[in-house]
Order: sequence, then C-alpha cells, then structure tokens
Amino acid sequence: MIPVRQNDTIGIRDPELRSDMTTLIGRITLVQEQRFRVISEAGQSYLLTLARDANLHMEELRILLLEGAPVIVDYTGQPGLASASAHCVRRV
Repeated sequence: MIPVRQNDTIGIRDPELRSDMTTLIGRITLVQEQRFRVISEAGQSYLLTLARDANLHMEELRILLLEGAPVIVDYTGQPGLASASAHCVRRV
C-alpha cells in the first residue's frame, strides 16, 4: 500500500478498494449515534458516519473505543462532512 493524498486528506490507497475509497489507520476516540471520530497515527482527526453497508454495528465500534484498539478504516467522501462514510472498520 502506498500513502497518497486524496480529497485533501492523507490516507493509504489499497489497489483492491473502490477507486473513491481511502484507508485510514488510527484509534477511535468518540462514538455517538451513527458517527464516530478516529485520530490518525499522525494526530489528524477524522469524523465519519458508519455506512449502511459497513461490516460492523455501532456496538462493535463502542467496544473498539473502550479497548483503545488501533483500527483500519476504509471510507469514502470528505471526513467531517455528511459525505464521509466508513464502509469497513477492522483491527490493525
């Protein structure tokens, strides 16, 4: 995987992902309703909405938050805006 700049955010592009998907590595710091915040390894904050097609549910996000587990998040759209949707969240 190669770090790339996409949509004014820094992420890692996995060639097997959709062309508009960006990957982020960090830790979940907030879970509220359908939104959650991830702080990247570089210290940047990303506010995302859990997509309807996501691989997990909000309760599972809360568990990752409580554990402080590092996660990999595949998302589309612009973080912080309504368009930012997390499609896959998994442990590192």
